[in-house]
Amino acid sequence: MSGSYSKICSFRVWKWQFFIKKIEIDQKKKIDNIDEDVMNFLLDYDYPGNIRELKNILERTIALSRNGKITLNELIVPTNNINYIREKAMKNYSGELLRNARNEFEKEFITIKLKKYNYNMNKCSESLGITKRQLWNKLNQYDIEH
Repeated sequence: MSGSYSKICSFRVWKWQFFIKKIEIDQKKKIDNIDEDVMNFLLDYDYPGNIRELKNILERTIALSRNGKITLNELIVPTNNINYIREKAMKNYSGELLRNARNEFEKEFITIKLKKYNYNMNKCSESLGITKRQLWNKLNQYDIEH
C-alpha cells in the first residue's frame, strides 16, 4: 500500500469508529465484530453523499445487526452500488455451477428486499414480481429468517 492510501484508510477507519461508538450509545447496542467484507465495502465505497451518507449507512447497519456482529446481510446500501455487490458475487461464485450462483444471488436479493420493506411480505413479493406464496416458498427453500 502506498503511504497516502494507507493514511486515507486510517482516516476512514477512524470516522467509522467514531460513528459506531456514537450509534452504539444512541441505539443501546454493542458491536463486537464487523466482517471483513463489510470493512472492504466501506473502504471502497465512494460516499457521494459525503460523511452523512457514511453515518446513515452505519445507523441502518447497526440497527439490523444481531448478536453484536455486522455482516453483508445487515449492510443496506443505496442501489447505485449494485455493481459492488455484483462484483463480489462474481468473485465468490466463480467456478461454481450457474445454478448455485443463481441461488445465492436470489437468496441475497430476497434478503435485501425483505429488509427494505421491513419484512412486509405483501410489499416485498410485489416488488419482486412474485406472489406471496412464491415468496414464502423461497424463504423456506433458502432458509431465510422471516
